[in-house]
Amino acid sequence: MVPAGRLESLLAEGDGLTTSALAERTNGDRDQVLTLLRELEAAGRIRRTGQRRSTRWHAITDEDRIRERAAELAARSKRAA
Repeated sequence: MVPAGRLESLLAEGDGLTTSALAERTNGDRDQVLTLLRELEAAGRIRRTGQRRSTRWHAITDEDRIRERAAELAARSKRAA
């Protein structure tokens, strides 16, 4: 059993990892790791890029959240103008 926190810390260390790489680094089952990754993504704690075999998982940083909020506020101000 791989703890979700362990996956998040591994993702925070680098520029994204594949599901297989995460399973290898944690000595976990690939399917279990993928299930945890999807749960973390649904909770808004990580994001993914790419498709199929080129999918990479990334931690969502505070900078990402700030950038997203700034874009949201900019879009609102354009609509109000």
